[in-house]
Amino acid sequence: MLKNIPVSLNTVSHDAAMQLIQNALDQGFRVTHVYLDTVGIAEAYRQKLKARFKGVKHPIEFTVESKADAKYPVVSAASIAAKVTRDRAIKDWENSLTDANVGSGYPGDPRTKDWLRKNLNRFFGYSSFVRFSWETTKVILREHAIKVDWDVDSSTTLDYFVKKVPKGKYHLAKSLGVSYAPNF
Repeated sequence: MLKNIPVSLNTVSHDAAMQLIQNALDQGFRVTHVYLDTVGIAEAYRQKLKARFKGVKHPIEFTVESKADAKYPVVSAASIAAKVTRDRAIKDWENSLTDANVGSGYPGDPRTKDWLRKNLNRFFGYSSFVRFSWETTKVILREHAIKVDWDVDSSTTLDYFVKKVPKGKYHLAKSLGVSYAPNF
C-alpha cells in the first residue's frame, strides 16, 4: 500500500480559510474584516493570516478567537452552513457507493467504523477520501490489511521515475519491466 503523507487538520483548516479569503478577493470583493474560530494557537494563526494577506490592496483585519462561533453571529452562521454543506456532501458521496451506510463520516461513529472495516481492500487500503491519519483507520489497516515491505531504501518509488538511481536499486521495478524516465 502506498503511504499518504500526513497533513494536520490545522493545516487543512488554515489553508482552506486562506483559499476562501483569496477567492473572495479574486472575485473583486473588498474584504476588510475576517472573523475565524481558532484552529491551534489564536495569535499564531492571526499572524499567519496577516503575513499571507500583507500585500492586498485594502488591509484586512483578522479576529481569531477560540469559541468565535459563540461570540460572533457571522461565525455561528458560517459554522451552520459548513455543517450542512458537509452533511450534504457525505450524503451525496454515500449515494454513489454500493455499501452506502457510512454513518456520519467521523471516526468515532460505530457505523463509520463498520463501513471502514467492510470496505477495506486488504492490499490497497482505501481510496483517498478516507483519512489515513485517523487512529481508527490505522488500527483497521494494522489489524486487517496485508503488510507490504517494499524492497527499496528510504527513497520513494516515484524517485525511480524522476531521478537517476544506481543500477539494481529498485528490484520491484526491474522485475515489472519498468524503466527510468529521465525527462519526466
